[in-house]
Amino acid sequence: MLIRFSIEAFAHDLTKPFFHCRDQKRKSLKSKALNNKALANRCLILDLTEITAIVTTVSIVVGVIFTLMEIRHFNKTRKTEIIMKIYEKFGSKEMVEATMKVGSAQFENLDDYRKKYGFNEVTQLAVLFEGLGVLLDENLIDIKMVDSLFGPTLNQLWQKMEPVIQAMRIGLKEPFFFSHYESLINKLNSYRQTMKA
Repeated sequence: MLIRFSIEAFAHDLTKPFFHCRDQKRKSLKSKALNNKALANRCLILDLTEITAIVTTVSIVVGVIFTLMEIRHFNKTRKTEIIMKIYEKFGSKEMVEATMKVGSAQFENLDDYRKKYGFNEVTQLAVLFEGLGVLLDENLIDIKMVDSLFGPTLNQLWQKMEPVIQAMRIGLKEPFFFSHYESLINKLNSYRQTMKA
């Protein structure tokens, strides 16, 4: 029995490093597998986090684009309402009469104009177009709509009114009197040149 025990002990001692090494490899492989699984779980969690961040970012971008489109639509609607109110005013009986009177005026100079027609109609029209010029300068109305609705009439009236307005500027010592109206005419002419090109 003693011999047998010794041989078993000896055999166990000889195989111990082999089995120990094999057990260590198993533990190492098992540990690696667990680590890979944990790493895969972490990657999955990172992927879900990244996907959530991407979805959130995309939804924010879509929301901003939608808001900008709504603002643009609102601004276009507002510009349309403004220009149509002015056009409605321009189409009133009083303004049509003023337009006809100024458009058909024949005069030599400012005194001749004052004696024949007075300044009431010129002032009415100039105030309306001055306001139109201010709105255009402030980008509250669209030049394309101004040209479509008022275009030829504005130019014809400006040809008649310019000498009177220039004389008023000199007489009042106000070089910028109705300057937005003049600016409106210049912008319309530039716009038309751009459209022709």
